[in-house]
Amino acid sequence: MSIDHASREIADLKRWVDTKYAALKSERQRGSEKQSLASLLDDLLQLDAMPLAALETIVLQEFDEKYYRLLTLVFQSQEGVFVPANLYIPTGPGPFPALLNSHGHWHGGKAGDIVQQSAQRMARAGYVVLCIDAWGAGERGSRQNDEYHGANLGAALFDVGTSLLALQLIDNKQALNLLCSLPFVDENRIGAFGASGGGNQTLWITAYDERIKAAVPVVSVGTFEGYLLQRNCICELLPNGLRVLEAKDLLSRIGPRSVHMISATREDIPAFQSAQMLRAYQEAHAEQLNKFGNSYLSYRLFEEGHDFSPAMQEEALLFFNEKMGWKGRGANNKYSRQEAAKLHVRTLLDARQGLMGTLHFVQWRYDKARASLDSQANISKDATLRALHKVLALPANMGIKNIETVAGHTGDWERTVLITDDDYEIHLLTKEGAVSLPTRLHMPAMGIASVSEADMQSFAQDQATVVLIDLFGMRAQRTTHMAALDQDLPAFHSLARTLMWLGETLIGRWVADMRLVVDHLHKKKATTIHMLAYRETSLAALCYQALYQGAARLALSEPALSLMPKETNSATIPFHMATHVPGIITWGDVSMLRALIEAPITIIEPIDTAGKILSSKQIDDLGERVSVLKNKLRA
Repeated sequence: MSIDHASREIADLKRWVDTKYAALKSERQRGSEKQSLASLLDDLLQLDAMPLAALETIVLQEFDEKYYRLLTLVFQSQEGVFVPANLYIPTGPGPFPALLNSHGHWHGGKAGDIVQQSAQRMARAGYVVLCIDAWGAGERGSRQNDEYHGANLGAALFDVGTSLLALQLIDNKQALNLLCSLPFVDENRIGAFGASGGGNQTLWITAYDERIKAAVPVVSVGTFEGYLLQRNCICELLPNGLRVLEAKDLLSRIGPRSVHMISATREDIPAFQSAQMLRAYQEAHAEQLNKFGNSYLSYRLFEEGHDFSPAMQEEALLFFNEKMGWKGRGANNKYSRQEAAKLHVRTLLDARQGLMGTLHFVQWRYDKARASLDSQANISKDATLRALHKVLALPANMGIKNIETVAGHTGDWERTVLITDDDYEIHLLTKEGAVSLPTRLHMPAMGIASVSEADMQSFAQDQATVVLIDLFGMRAQRTTHMAALDQDLPAFHSLARTLMWLGETLIGRWVADMRLVVDHLHKKKATTIHMLAYRETSLAALCYQALYQGAARLALSEPALSLMPKETNSATIPFHMATHVPGIITWGDVSMLRALIEAPITIIEPIDTAGKILSSKQIDDLGERVSVLKNKLRA
């Protein structure tokens, strides 16, 4: 879906994003290639904090087919994390070349038809093929269907300092270790392929691990700019990525290893459309010619849609045969669909080898961070605040360069627009009241337009000055375009992803807006300010108050008192995507924010991240946690 320039709110947001992208492009051009891709990704994805476990492989079932053997197995990736997999082994003595086959965002994971069909084709041609279920998909998914595509549950991995992309990369690296450990595999002839989300996995593991000599990403390569303000998956997001890399940088630096991109002319996903792929290809091709005197990139366009068709599979096979120097056994297009139960591992596992999901992984990371905090007799308040500033990725030294009053409003309300240094508009709606009373700053979770008429009438009758604020992106989020873009995903999905690619966070931007608005109100002689926040904006209000202490009192309606993910179903309304801040849970969660604040906080009907009202015991337990942390904090 393309950006609707007819909407002023969308056009303003698109212009701001384009300006940010252009500024980061200049930064990237001034950067250095001295750091290897693997080292760069280690830093960006904090992979050193998730070491690989010793490789442990357990074969659970084996089936003899006509041209290959099929093994159902699990292998250990991180300590206690077992990955379900299928291994296709050609008949004969070997050694064989081997391929890592990553599935896309299609039903079934490793047992899906596209994965089975492509794996069988390659195995019949003489390739060992390993197919795994990506984190959150196939047998590793919960009953929350959006876990792999990465709505709130997948994005909760950011909150504990990692990501779906990082976990997939670790699993795929261990998958390569598994392939290289097999006596019938020629470890000098390893390749990787996959379509859609599997193509993304293919590109990232190829960039990260030089054991891959040739790769075929299918209907998945475009530009990273193409992800901005578009509907794409969290597993395709590299936080802070555009500060250091564009897709063409990744492609060009994979050389002299070979990458063959397959794209579709009828592609319906904007980021992967052929024009985006060709732009990345042409720029990377030119860079490789300049660096190597040769290009190791190639592509082919198919007159098809978003798919990995038999014709595309045949193209991938011919490429691997050429680059691997493998004659194989020739093409064999026969496909014998296996029932999913034959490819599944879950019912065959014992308790020790259970398949860890996102909920358990986030809890495990939180428990480790909490144990670390609990072991400290004293916690530095200054260091904790600096860490909060860092995880929020607050824009540096942002100020207001212009203030405009918008005419045309009736009654007692006046609209004011604060224009920031980076040319974004913060809209305020103000009703003046008695200067002797505290100014009430309301921050509705979905912006001013979402406030009911009854509430507006109540605000108008308040004797105090009342200010309503549209925080960053709220005006655009309420347009028809953004509603259609996010569809069944939580609100702010596309915008939150965009800011992370650009090296910011949506909550961080809201905190910056709050600081500018409070400073503006103080200059207007508002000596005392009471903040009133709702659901998601409650988190931003707590972050603001912890850092800047600008409000005399906070009132939080339906706040989450912890950001730990909970299971949801169709009957619950989870928080929207603005709440995800890389590392915020392991930093200390909402309890640490409350511990840092001295001003009174009124909490109204607190809920968990699935939208369920907390019990009295849960509220008391979390309150006790705040007291424990507050007693540990030292200046």
